[in-house]
Amino acid sequence: MTPCETVFTSGETFDTGWNDMKSFASLSFKNKIMNKITLTFLIVMGSQILSAQNLVLGASAGGNFSRFKFDKNKDLEQFWPDRKFTPGLNGGIRVGYNFTPSIGIIAGVDYMEKGSVLGSTESVLVDKDDNYLVDNQGNYINGFYNLTEKMRYISVPLLVRWQSGGKEGGFTLSAGISFNAGFYSRSNRYFESPLLRDIGFPEGIYTDYPEIEQTFGSNVVNEYRSWQPDLIFAPGYMFKINENSRLTATVGIDSGLGDSFNKKWKSLEGPNSRQTNRTVFLSFGYEYHFDASEDVY
Repeated sequence: MTPCETVFTSGETFDTGWNDMKSFASLSFKNKIMNKITLTFLIVMGSQILSAQNLVLGASAGGNFSRFKFDKNKDLEQFWPDRKFTPGLNGGIRVGYNFTPSIGIIAGVDYMEKGSVLGSTESVLVDKDDNYLVDNQGNYINGFYNLTEKMRYISVPLLVRWQSGGKEGGFTLSAGISFNAGFYSRSNRYFESPLLRDIGFPEGIYTDYPEIEQTFGSNVVNEYRSWQPDLIFAPGYMFKINENSRLTATVGIDSGLGDSFNKKWKSLEGPNSRQTNRTVFLSFGYEYHFDASEDVY
């Protein structure tokens, strides 16, 4: 009789689990062996991928200047004829794959700031409560609105890159598309007119306006689309440090692609013009090429 068998008066035995326990222990031992074999296999395969398949990992950071572009001869361009670039920051991580010493693909996840400085045509001053302000003679005050809008995106670029010097670096040229997810947009405005000096504003500037928040989404209350694709064209230069390490410098143009306005909001609020974000950026980066030798291509 085994330790986990019970003998009944009829002489029959009942297995209370010893055999199951032995089976479970045997299965558990086999699973541990299989897990170790699988882990070892994954480590070996992973090391082979990293060492032989020309992967690239890196990071970059820099700055940019951006501004809005409107359709010609439509309402937004007519009201905001003066459009200036506003500075911003950008940076993120990179992962790539080199098919040959000269051709590869680069993708990543970036933080990107965009926006614009806008100046209006001649307008009548309205205060923060939408009341018209008048001078000491009761006349409306004419002047110009100025608006600065700051926007923040998470950008996912997918680019094809050419390197003039192959594994030695040299001039580069990247082109492709980026998918931008907006998560922040704020606007500040002020009104300027020399007539403001007569009613207590010695600098001729009225700034007592609340900050305006714009949102991203697909509902009727969201001004901007959640995802905004852009085209990217970016020449640059790659400096070889050693067999695996590279420094990069890139000047790029983010051209904007399609209307950034949400269609539902636009259909109710009424702007007839499209708005695209145009950006010129400069970034510096570091890349590690896991195997840059010729014989693995």
